[in-house]
Amino acid sequence: MGAANQAVRVLSIYDKLVRGETVNKISEATWFGVNEKTIQRDIDAIRNFLSQSIVDGHGVVGEVVYDRSKKGYRLEVVAGSETAEADV
Repeated sequence: MGAANQAVRVLSIYDKLVRGETVNKISEATWFGVNEKTIQRDIDAIRNFLSQSIVDGHGVVGEVVYDRSKKGYRLEVVAGSETAEADV
């Protein structure tokens, strides 16, 4: 799989998370024609990016968490971030 395809996958997943959607690994793997481990690596890359954003103090400040009730991943925005304050 090329780097361009990986970038599209990661950005697509990130976009869904930022928009408040729940990301299901099986659905994403089927949609992109990859296995679940690939999607897990993409989610881990997003987690790493977000943790760096917290350190740097810019971008979306949040954490990707697994929601058992929805059987997928969602973005939990950290209280006090610009995004959380804008939603108030």
